[in-house]
Amino acid sequence: MLAKIKTWSINAAIMLLSLLLFSVFIEGCVRGLQFLEVLPKLTEDSVSISGPALKKHNAKLIKSKNTVLALEYDKTDPAINSVGMRDREYTVDFSSDVSRVAVMGDSISFGLGVALEDSYAKQLESLLNAAGDRPKKYEVMNFGISGYSTESELEWFRVAAEQFAPDLVVVGYVMNDPIPTSALFGAVAEAMRKAREFGKLAEKSQVVAWVKMNWDRATTALNVMNNYEPFYDVEGEQWQGVVAAFSEFKRLSVDQDFQLLVVVFPMLFNFDDYPFAPHKSQVLAMLEDVGIEYIDLLPAYSRAHRAEDFRILSDDATHPNELGHRIAAQEIDLFLRNSGWLH
Repeated sequence: MLAKIKTWSINAAIMLLSLLLFSVFIEGCVRGLQFLEVLPKLTEDSVSISGPALKKHNAKLIKSKNTVLALEYDKTDPAINSVGMRDREYTVDFSSDVSRVAVMGDSISFGLGVALEDSYAKQLESLLNAAGDRPKKYEVMNFGISGYSTESELEWFRVAAEQFAPDLVVVGYVMNDPIPTSALFGAVAEAMRKAREFGKLAEKSQVVAWVKMNWDRATTALNVMNNYEPFYDVEGEQWQGVVAAFSEFKRLSVDQDFQLLVVVFPMLFNFDDYPFAPHKSQVLAMLEDVGIEYIDLLPAYSRAHRAEDFRILSDDATHPNELGHRIAAQEIDLFLRNSGWLH
C-alpha cells in the first residue's frame, strides 16, 4: 500500500512539474512573440472602458448642480462649446432659411471614440445639406452627453436645447438608458477597479490574462443582460421613468411644433441571435403606445456586418465606430426623405 501511495505521489509530482514547465514555456513563447511585436501585450488598457481609442475623442465631465442631470460637460474643455455641447457655437436667433435638428442622447450621440465630424449628428448634417435641391440649410446640433438616461436627456432638452427652437428632435436610445445617470459613478468605478486588477494579473501572466479576457468576453452579454433586467421591469421605477420621459417628449413635440424621432441603437452583440431582442421589443412597443416614430437600427447594422465590426474597442459592446455612426446617419436621412419632412 505504501509503495502504491509513493508511486502515485511521484507520478502526481512529475505531472505537476510537467504542467508547470509547460506553462513557463508557453508564457515564455507568448512574451517572446510580444517582444517581437507579433502579439499585442495585454495591459490594463486592454480591457479598460476608457482605453486610448475612447480617450482620444472624449470630454471632461463634472458634477452638475441639477440633480436630474447629475453630470455636465466642463465648458472649459476645448471640445465643448459655451452651452455645454460637443459642437460649434450657435446663436439662439437664426434665419428662416435654416432648419434645426437637436440630437439628444448619451455617449453614443456624443460620439465617444470618434471624431466630431464622424458622429452621426454631424454625418447627418452633411447628408442633409448635400442635396442641392433643398430650400433650407440644416443645422444638426449635438446635445449628447455621456451617461445620460432618458430622464436626463429630457431635462437637458429643457435646460439647453429647446431655446434653439428645433424643428426636429432626434433621441438616440441605447439599452442602458433606463439606468439613472447618478448610477454611472458606481458603474465606472467598478469597471476601473476590474481593469486595474486585470493589469496586475497581466503583469504576472500574459497567458492567464488572455484566458480571463476571452472568458469575460464570452460571458459579457449574459452578464449585461442580467444587470439590465431589473431596469426593464415594467412595474419598476426606472422603466416607468423612461415611459414618463418619452410621454413628456411627445407632449413637448406637440406644444412646440417639432417632429420627434427616436433612433434605437443595438448593443454590439451577436446580431444573428440578438440577446437583447426582448428589451428592444419592449422599447419599440412603448414608443408605438406613446405615438413616437422610431428607427430600429439593428436590421441596417446586421445587413452586411457582424456586431464586432462596429466596436471601437474589442471589449466595448456599446459604442459604435465611424461605420456605425455613418449607417445611423444614412438611416435617419432616408427616414426623413421618405416621411416628407425635408421640404
